[in-house]
Amino acid sequence: MLTAKETLNLLNKQWCSSNDIQEIGQTSKKNARRIKRTIEEDLKKEGYLLPTYLVPTTAVIKYLNIDIPYLESRVLSENNLNNLCYNSYESKALNSCGKRKELER
Repeated sequence: MLTAKETLNLLNKQWCSSNDIQEIGQTSKKNARRIKRTIEEDLKKEGYLLPTYLVPTTAVIKYLNIDIPYLESRVLSENNLNNLCYNSYESKALNSCGKRKELER
C-alpha cells in the first residue's frame, strides 16, 4: 500500500504507463492494462494523439477518482506532525541543557 506522499510522487509527472497505473491503483497487471486501454480509447475518440505506451496522468487521476487535495492534506499533516515532534524534542534537549547549567552554578 502506497503512502499519500508516494502516491503524489507517482502522480507528479505528465504521463503514466500501465506499470504506474498498477502501482497507483494497487491492481493487477491485467487490470492496469485494461484501465490504460480504456483511457486510450476514450481519449482517441475525442481526437487526442497519444505517445505509445503512455496515457496522461490527469486522465488516470480522473478514471481512478483520486482525491488530490485529500492526499496533499495528509502529506501536510504528516509533515506538521514530524515538525512538531522534532521541535518538541529540540526544546526538551534545550531545557535539559538549561537545567544542567543551573545545577553547575
